[in-house]
Order: sequence, then structure tokens, then C-alpha cells
Amino acid sequence: MFHSIYAAFNASLMQMKAAPEFRSRVVALQTVTWGSRRSQDC
Repeated sequence: MFHSIYAAFNASLMQMKAAPEFRSRVVALQTVTWGSRRSQDC
């Protein structure tokens, strides 16, 4: 449960701080990072 809240909060903060032209790259990086961690947890 905590992991989901932390991930959502972290993603929101990173999107707010990223320049508009880099937001898609930030999303891609988050997907790669959190996605690989998620598969390791299973």
C-alpha cells in the first residue's frame, strides 16, 4: 500500500518539476524504473 502512495506522489512531483518538453521522457523513465521494480517484487 505504501509503495503505491509513494509512487503516485513521486510521479506527481516529478511531473510538476519537469519542463513541458521533457515530460514524456520523465514518464518513460518512471515507467521503466517502477515497472522493473514492480516485476522484481512479484
